[in-house]
Amino acid sequence: MKPTYIFLTLLCTISLAAQNEFITKWQTSADNESITIPTFSGVDLYNYSVDWGDGNTLTGQIGDATHTYTKAGTYTVKITGDFPRIYFNGDAVSKDKIIDITQWGNQIWSSMANAFKGCSKLKMTANDTPDLSNNDTMRSMFEGATSFNGDLSKWDVTSISDMDKMFSSVTLSTANYNAMLDAWSKQSVKSFVNFDGGNSKYCTSGETGKNALKTKNIWNIFDGGKDSDANCTTLSIGTHNPAPWQLSPNPTQSVLHISGDTAVEHATIYALTGQQLLQVSGNTILSLENLRPGIYLVELINKDKDKTQVFKIVKE
Repeated sequence: MKPTYIFLTLLCTISLAAQNEFITKWQTSADNESITIPTFSGVDLYNYSVDWGDGNTLTGQIGDATHTYTKAGTYTVKITGDFPRIYFNGDAVSKDKIIDITQWGNQIWSSMANAFKGCSKLKMTANDTPDLSNNDTMRSMFEGATSFNGDLSKWDVTSISDMDKMFSSVTLSTANYNAMLDAWSKQSVKSFVNFDGGNSKYCTSGETGKNALKTKNIWNIFDGGKDSDANCTTLSIGTHNPAPWQLSPNPTQSVLHISGDTAVEHATIYALTGQQLLQVSGNTILSLENLRPGIYLVELINKDKDKTQVFKIVKE
């Protein structure tokens, strides 16, 4: 066997193993401080290993796992093996020490009830999504996790029947909550679900999604209501990647040129207050000659209305 082939095979094996890990970050504030990974003492069977991120490992763990760090700091903790459920439940001793979920891995989760409840410093930077196919509840999953602002729009929640108190006392950004409602309404979700979105607010597409979930799937949804028009107008800035269009020059004295591979159906110019000032159709040149110098928002939409982009531009 050629050395190059052996190397590539080994590299792929290592990469796949890394993708299997459930990875989180934890922060200790003093030397010789401990953290505890909380498990659920029920019907779930555990047999997992932990890389504590400081050169120490633990194998064959069947319940809670505790580790003491010699020095205060931030540590990346990696879990592999059978780890079907994490259970902070609002009262776990280390609930304020877990600060980030960086990867969900390939673990099939048995339940998300009370999973990160009370984890006040928790954020989520993971690019993958949890496997919820064997799980029917997200009740109180992030209740009281007041720093949490994750994007759950790509999560498959078709198996979930209970989301009561899921985001209680939590405020997701309007962008994340809006995208989540819109995306979930397009899934074949279960009916008669109680969902608590906390204090989170939505915009037009989120409102459409929310109404679809309520009417088609008979969901009971509790949240902070619709956001202001001004906030909704600026919602799309910087959220589209890759960008379907470009505007130039910016700043400009009189004219903006639209370029890109997608045809623009409507181009609308708004004041920062959300007031619509001008709308043109089917044109790649925008004239700003009648606008005073200042900062404006330009929204571009294609014919099918499945691509939207908002630019902040400066009229000199």
